[in-house]
Amino acid sequence: MSLPVIDRIRVEQTLNAYCREKDMQRAAVGIKHRFRIRGDSVTLIRTEPGLPGFPGPVDIPYGQLRYSRSARRWMLYSSDRNGKWHFYILSEPALDFKNLIRDLDEDPIGVFGSRG
Repeated sequence: MSLPVIDRIRVEQTLNAYCREKDMQRAAVGIKHRFRIRGDSVTLIRTEPGLPGFPGPVDIPYGQLRYSRSARRWMLYSSDRNGKWHFYILSEPALDFKNLIRDLDEDPIGVFGSRG
């Protein structure tokens, strides 16, 4: 299922601003941020400039917000090195996904590392 239109618009507006802010913070090293909405999930992606041995930019998914229609809550997930998503245990499911963006940025145990 897709997010309801009003929720999708709100997510897009908030995350467009979030990505612009992150881009300004990381402009000196050429890192760009974007997001992709697919169904009830929003994946945050960091694009890094090419590294030795890697031609061109590299996309790194670093966080995922998932909306549970049954619980009417957003949940935050982090990816492991194999690209598998895991529920971020230090973040409670939230009515407002902005709370999860804050949790992602704070990341006290470093599960997102410098990915954000």
